[in-house]
Amino acid sequence: MAKAQLRLVIEGLPEDNGLVRASGFSNSLNTILSSIKKSDRMVSGKKSSFYLRISDLSYKSPATVILEAVPWETECDYREPAFSKAYSAYQYLREGFPGKSKIEYGLIEDVIELTHQIGTAVKSVTLAFNGNDVVVDSEFKRIMSQVLAPEEFSKGFVRGMLEYINIHQGKNIFRIYPDIGPVKISCHFSDKLVDSAIAAVGKYVEVRGVLKYKSVAQDPHEIAVDEIAVLPGDDALPSLHDLRGLVPNITGGLTAEEFVRKIRNAQAS
Repeated sequence: MAKAQLRLVIEGLPEDNGLVRASGFSNSLNTILSSIKKSDRMVSGKKSSFYLRISDLSYKSPATVILEAVPWETECDYREPAFSKAYSAYQYLREGFPGKSKIEYGLIEDVIELTHQIGTAVKSVTLAFNGNDVVVDSEFKRIMSQVLAPEEFSKGFVRGMLEYINIHQGKNIFRIYPDIGPVKISCHFSDKLVDSAIAAVGKYVEVRGVLKYKSVAQDPHEIAVDEIAVLPGDDALPSLHDLRGLVPNITGGLTAEEFVRKIRNAQAS
């Protein structure tokens, strides 16, 4: 089984003589791990198709870590596309996003988080994959600030589980976690919707309002909420047994076989 590896090189600040601060090392590594895990979920459709282990670790300044992915099931190997997707997000943003493709906002969040470390806890982080590398440094941080500045707005709706809410001191924000698309969406609402929002916690909802996008992201990351509707859970939907007899004599006295044959003959004529 071929190896799927990502090499990280973390360089410390000049005032630390290139040595990496513990907080900078752990935060940078955790952010990269988050990118890989999200990419795995996006390409595999699973919560996790592989686990990550450190196959090499060196603290000869700069610090170097090699992450190796090991699939849980050898017949379902998503390591290469997941690593490639995570790496490509950083590479696209480093280049000022030259193409028409868009990036999932969950990955953009991780890139933003990593740039927060630059100049404060580490000097740079280099990601190397398949013989290519991308350097996240002060220049990368400058490019990111320009790329992420433009935003787009549109009316629409999103659906997902409402699993977090904060109304402390009028913050009025909750998050929903869709089944598909973005990992989560922050939802801002007015005081008149506080009761509706509280009642919807832990339920599957549809939220309507003004969606907010980063111009480089394919998914919205925020919505200014106008309406909140709780959708019925699976246990509230009718079963096949419940539907039995709902439309009596639908076959017009014909047997099921005769009714299906009649429909097929009509479609063929």
